[in-house]
Amino acid sequence: MRLQTRRRKAYTERIPQCKNEIHNILQRANIKLASYLSDIYGVTGIELLEMFIDGEVITEKTILPKIHRKIKATATELVEAMDGKLSFEVQFLLGQSLEHYRHSVNQVEEITVVIKQYILERFEREYNLLVELPRFSVIVACMILSEVGLNVEDFKSQGNLALWAGVCPGSYESAQIKKSSHTQKRK
Repeated sequence: MRLQTRRRKAYTERIPQCKNEIHNILQRANIKLASYLSDIYGVTGIELLEMFIDGEVITEKTILPKIHRKIKATATELVEAMDGKLSFEVQFLLGQSLEHYRHSVNQVEEITVVIKQYILERFEREYNLLVELPRFSVIVACMILSEVGLNVEDFKSQGNLALWAGVCPGSYESAQIKKSSHTQKRK
């Protein structure tokens, strides 16, 4: 399961990269969707991006059916925000980036289901104990069981396990002055 959890982490890290790439493409094309939509990866945002990719004509009439009822921006504002120029190559890049984003999201969801199913089949009791702990989500419990497993005898103490997991704050003292006390970043 370690390979699946690490693959999931890799795809999870790719999602913001894809989002940033899409934002950069839109900014270079002078398309300011993010000014009017709080999340351009919601239903309305994705449909508007698909209009760009498909080369559809952007008018109030064409985007009105695509605007979700909870969107505060008017069709006129969205048309103004989408008044950029998309060349063929920019359309192509935007399409690839959106497809890459969707693929990463789908992979995270698919791998999460596989990990959870595996953990529940083999470690249901331990999983249920971990999920009851405060701030332990389903994913965190699955990650711990996948990475550490049930055999914790390799670790000399609880502190060693916490240190290995990167959740133990560093304690650096010199002349009785504490230098740092943040948790380690795990790579």
